[in-house]
Amino acid sequence: MGSSKRDGIEAYTNWYPTQNISIQLAYTWSNFRYSSPDSIKNQVLPNSPEHQLCGDASYRFARHLEVGIGCEMQSKWYIYTDKIHSNVYQDGFFLYNARISYDFKISHVKVIASFFMKNLNDTQYIAFTEPDPDGNSYQPAARREIFFSLRFRF
Repeated sequence: MGSSKRDGIEAYTNWYPTQNISIQLAYTWSNFRYSSPDSIKNQVLPNSPEHQLCGDASYRFARHLEVGIGCEMQSKWYIYTDKIHSNVYQDGFFLYNARISYDFKISHVKVIASFFMKNLNDTQYIAFTEPDPDGNSYQPAARREIFFSLRFRF
């Protein structure tokens, strides 16, 4: 569709204030804009939030049980790039997550059982859009999600 200029910064840090506590934080700033053709020059690329932030904190009880909470944030992003639809956008949103895991051994096999809930606040949002012949096809994100997993390490 045209050329673009993409500026951005990504940063990540983790901190362990005690042996049982883990805190992680990741941030992305992006400024993605078309540089040509002139009809869309300086317009923001679709599906490109300016700010994204992810945070996670966990606490390990004893040696086997871990609980954690997390948050994901995206600022407003535009769905269309033309001037006619410049007010069509996905509002910014926060998602809150929680998890619990327990690890144990069966013989010489380490087993990790985990339970994870994503989007606890049941936020409705558009995950992404993709062009189709009739315009943009909206792909809604899943609402509240629940996962259970078992991992085996031999």
